[in-house]
Amino acid sequence: MRIPLIVLPTFLLFVSLVSSAIAEPYHPTLELRHWLHARCDLNGDNAVDHLDVYSLAGQFGQYPIPPISTLAVSDPVTTLNLNFPTGTEAYLLIIRNETFGSQKSEVGIYRELFSFKKKAEEESVSAEKFPPSIFFSLLGVELGKKPALVGKQTSGPPAAGEQRTFAIHGGAPVTATLRYSGKHAAIYVDDAIWLQSESPVGQATVNGQGQIFDTITYPVLSNVFGNPGDLNGDGQVAILFTTAAAGAGDSSFYEGDLFETAGWNGVSNAMELLYVCPPNTPERTIAPEDITGNIANAFQQLVNFRYHAVLFGNGYLFPNVEENWLNVGLSMLAEDYVGSARVKNPKYTEKFLRNTGAINIVTNLVPNDTQRGGAYLFCRYLADRYGDGIVAKLVRTGKKGIENVEAATGISYMELIKDWSRAVFLSDLGITDHRRFNYQMFASLDAGSPRWWGVPKIVELNLVGETYFGPMHFDQIPSGGFSYVILRNTEAGPKTVELLHATGPLPHIDFIRLPDNFVYPE
Repeated sequence: MRIPLIVLPTFLLFVSLVSSAIAEPYHPTLELRHWLHARCDLNGDNAVDHLDVYSLAGQFGQYPIPPISTLAVSDPVTTLNLNFPTGTEAYLLIIRNETFGSQKSEVGIYRELFSFKKKAEEESVSAEKFPPSIFFSLLGVELGKKPALVGKQTSGPPAAGEQRTFAIHGGAPVTATLRYSGKHAAIYVDDAIWLQSESPVGQATVNGQGQIFDTITYPVLSNVFGNPGDLNGDGQVAILFTTAAAGAGDSSFYEGDLFETAGWNGVSNAMELLYVCPPNTPERTIAPEDITGNIANAFQQLVNFRYHAVLFGNGYLFPNVEENWLNVGLSMLAEDYVGSARVKNPKYTEKFLRNTGAINIVTNLVPNDTQRGGAYLFCRYLADRYGDGIVAKLVRTGKKGIENVEAATGISYMELIKDWSRAVFLSDLGITDHRRFNYQMFASLDAGSPRWWGVPKIVELNLVGETYFGPMHFDQIPSGGFSYVILRNTEAGPKTVELLHATGPLPHIDFIRLPDNFVYPE
């Protein structure tokens, strides 16, 4: 009977002492249920309960750290006393900069108190060349003049075989022939590339893409993202295969097409129009299997602009458009809904996952490939956590960027980043089945390889050997960035680790006990 009397006050004392260091409310039983299972019976008593907390760090005169808590590392050294009874234990640190601004959060991981600080070389993410964007190419509008919206027409759908000339922003007009007229799609092909060897587009390609758009792309994306409208009354969205707009990307949407020609310096087609590059477009690598996703990408841009600028904005010189990072993430997310999740997006997620601790996904410039991968994974996370309804909230609004995300989810952006950083590491590992910390769609696409979308960069530190001066690891993390460090001691026994904030905003660090012998799946 004496043991419970000792354990209870000790545990209550532990809770009170660590509470000031924990940035979010902590409930031991709840957290243990979320984060531990039979393999993580830390003290070997065949039970997963609050006593397992003591096995994490508190056996050497220091109070232990809960299985998942957030520490704000200040200039005084934060000491972690860790126990490795068998040498198979693994502890995960997720280090985040949870502040807004341009200053990086710098933190070092040491093995000896008052070690000399030594900065490691900062990993730089080089800005990758990216084609000029037309998403903000609105300077063709006459200053001070309000572009008028196109009036509703009643022309009806055009007939296949009809020719028309399209105005091209920043280029010469293009004459194209209508090769497919369906329920939702009117597909035109630039006469200059029809059946040409350099950029071949034949009738089979046109028919296939038209049928996909009519039966999948339009109905699915209209339901999830929103209605593209019907400005000219033909009941269709025009899709133009041409190399003339390749400077805007593999596929694109030009805002000027939704306004009267007179109000847009003569560059407007007065219709819902998507520009799509054909395979073998010069200076671009586009495969036939890319086209469906590319069309979906541009369709989201059109819908997003319609809601932000036309329905919730005013259509002036600088219309109310979504910030580039979020618009790009939603456009890539649109590719998932038409079955293209595994076609192109993994090459972007791989770049982001290699640089989670060195990149801020929030930008209103043209995102580089690394930021594109991060923005996509963030939007995919929101859709998986909250369901498709969150996508409609993000698109059908006049709010933008972080304000938009917070209004749609009801929680702060940095709280989302906190949970997202955990999901990026923990998803599909079996450590937790909580929806907040697992992607839903990726596993359903390939149950045999749920992490096919990539594995984050992880720094593994083995604490074997004597202590030494200088940091074992040093991080410089931008706003909203996060990095992963795993601590091991394969020789077994207790070890002391110190976390030291160098400069910049205070870093916030999650401390998580991983299963013994943890290895990321191949």
